[in-house]
Amino acid sequence: MKTPSFWHSDGFLPKLLEPLAQLYKHFSFLERSLKSKTKIDIPVLCIGNIVSGGAGKTPIALSIGRKLSVKHNISFLTRGYGGNTAGPIEVNPDEHSSYEVGDEALILSEVGSTWVSRNRTAGAIAAKKAGFEIVIMDDGFQNTSLVKTLSFIIIDGPYGFGNGRLIPAGPLREPIYSGLKRADIIVLVGEANPSIIELLPNDKPLLRASLVPDEIGTQLSNNHVIGFAGIGRPTKFLETLEKMNLNIVDFFPFPDHYRFKESEIRGLYEKATQVDAILVTTYKDMKRIPKSVAHLCQPIGITVMWEDDGEIQQLLDSVFENGQ
Repeated sequence: MKTPSFWHSDGFLPKLLEPLAQLYKHFSFLERSLKSKTKIDIPVLCIGNIVSGGAGKTPIALSIGRKLSVKHNISFLTRGYGGNTAGPIEVNPDEHSSYEVGDEALILSEVGSTWVSRNRTAGAIAAKKAGFEIVIMDDGFQNTSLVKTLSFIIIDGPYGFGNGRLIPAGPLREPIYSGLKRADIIVLVGEANPSIIELLPNDKPLLRASLVPDEIGTQLSNNHVIGFAGIGRPTKFLETLEKMNLNIVDFFPFPDHYRFKESEIRGLYEKATQVDAILVTTYKDMKRIPKSVAHLCQPIGITVMWEDDGEIQQLLDSVFENGQ
């Protein structure tokens, strides 16, 4: 689905949907309360958020995975959203497609072993039995069935918490206060409005990071481009393009995890060639583009730049120093 535009600001429609939001709040709380909680004897790190839609969870999970893999045998765990495999199954990027395991799982598998499992506990146990020392969950903060060693809450600074209302009146998966209270570490991505900073608790470590284009992306400077994206908030990719010194001719948003058709990509490419532009998209979207037309698109990858690299490394090292 596309992120509703009214989630960004308050108004008549969010207020109209508020009774449904309150029902969502109570049912979600009840569901979390009734779930049995399983603890496994290896560290489980959760990279989650409070809002629905892209906040940068997967890039952060990849960055943390790379740091930990220097000393430890790590495994990623994801639900495999957009795929049809229930799991638990270890992703084989040479055999599995995004239709089976989802686009995020394929991206994660390029950095380390990745398990897809709708039942997060079963997936973590499978990774442990396979000999992995640590599990890194991409999303799953609201899933309380698996006890986490550390929970990171990722906040997109410019977007914050949208209009501050719960689904479907707003983007929140749970109330801001309860989510921040359960978190162990808060990661603020990008510049944030002071009103967002004021909501953050003082007793939690606050890390700052930014998402920057990879080397290929920086080489496109001064080119004319037509962009498209099927992610949680497509405009986030547009904002990335705007910061890259590119001449943006046009931009086309698609629903999150959208499965592109060959004809759609050819149509976009034709638009690009007519104005002598390069057709660009996200690395995540490339996983859902038919291979027959993938060569028509230029993916722009995103990497994480930590404001204090030593601080995040120290926090990760403490997981093992404390015998978790």
